[in-house]
Amino acid sequence: MKTTYASQTTVSVEKSKIELDTLLAKHGATSRGVASDDVTGRAIVAFMLGKAHFRLVIPLPRLDDFKPKNPDWPIDKKAEYCRKLHEQACRSRWRAVVLLVKAKLHVVQLGLNTAEREFLADMVLPNGQSVGGFVREKFTGLLPPSVEQGPPLLTTGGEDG
Repeated sequence: MKTTYASQTTVSVEKSKIELDTLLAKHGATSRGVASDDVTGRAIVAFMLGKAHFRLVIPLPRLDDFKPKNPDWPIDKKAEYCRKLHEQACRSRWRAVVLLVKAKLHVVQLGLNTAEREFLADMVLPNGQSVGGFVREKFTGLLPPSVEQGPPLLTTGGEDG
């Protein structure tokens, strides 16, 4: 059975969002915002660090993704079961986002990296597109299979290695 991070957490989504906002503020982020879009099934965490804008797009579990264990249950029991699974999955997802942002900001605070490098894929370009989206758009299908698989992990050279 697949286990996910914080799969048993009781921390509410709202508490995780508040913790995330507090964490970003503590590390100097301004113009902070957290929004959820139930129609598209995603959330957005947006903020500024220094002069750079960042936007994390978080896919959220959708209620439709959950099925009852027993298809013979009454409709109200099926709905309640699926709602509880969905709420737990949402709580788990938001705890993972808090963990991710906390780790990245801690690395920046220690001076091991810059915010621009830690959140590079989530940096917002002047046209509103993220760096990650731009790179995906420009390179999808252009790279030979050997490059798409990536180089050997233990190599030297370049800025990252």
